[in-house]
Amino acid sequence: MSEPELDKQVAVLSERLDGMKIALSLAHAEYERRLSEMNRFREEHVMDAATYLPRSEWNLGHESVQRRMAFIEKMFWTGAGVLIAVSALTAVVARLIWK
Repeated sequence: MSEPELDKQVAVLSERLDGMKIALSLAHAEYERRLSEMNRFREEHVMDAATYLPRSEWNLGHESVQRRMAFIEKMFWTGAGVLIAVSALTAVVARLIWK
């Protein structure tokens, strides 16, 4: 191979190498951007997770609410039963009085 042909091939290879360097630089910048976004997302997730209520605290609060609701239901049905009994007793007494 002659020297001009070698110089031509060297120039072509040099251009290819420069193109590869540019492509590598662009790929590196894109990976850095993606990693930066992933780190930002992870930081947001960590901050959000810090505001979550631990299950043990939730269970304590939930058990308290369940006990209160059970008490309220018991009082409601007891009150309803008393009202029915009073209503029936009133009807019986009224019938006995106005006979």
